[in-house]
Amino acid sequence: MTTYDTTRAGFILAATDVFGLASFYERALGFEIAQTFEDPPYAILVKQGMRLSLTQDGNQGEDLPGFTFRVAPDLAERASCMVLEVSDCDAARADLERHGVSFRSETFRPPWGGARFFCEDPEGNLIEIEQLA
Repeated sequence: MTTYDTTRAGFILAATDVFGLASFYERALGFEIAQTFEDPPYAILVKQGMRLSLTQDGNQGEDLPGFTFRVAPDLAERASCMVLEVSDCDAARADLERHGVSFRSETFRPPWGGARFFCEDPEGNLIEIEQLA
């Protein structure tokens, strides 16, 4: 079996404003901007072993022929959701409220413990904030 180094596991999101979205993730969610590129616009952010890459809407990577990164027009068409684990769900929600984040749900507290809620970034990407039981 292959062993994968997950010290920088992550994903790529398409954005209409790469650098504006990078600023949001830095300011509101504590990511660090590790690198940016101008042509095409691209940003790499990191946080606690996670890598988040942002690419310009419509970008066609030379290394993935026939694929175009796109921002889905509405939430119902989104196929992904970022999950961020926190130690205190209520404190995280209060902090995000101060940053003007749009929420998609109230805080849910399942019977087995923990808590979670859903919010979205300025591009409408869904983010689950979860406090494990």
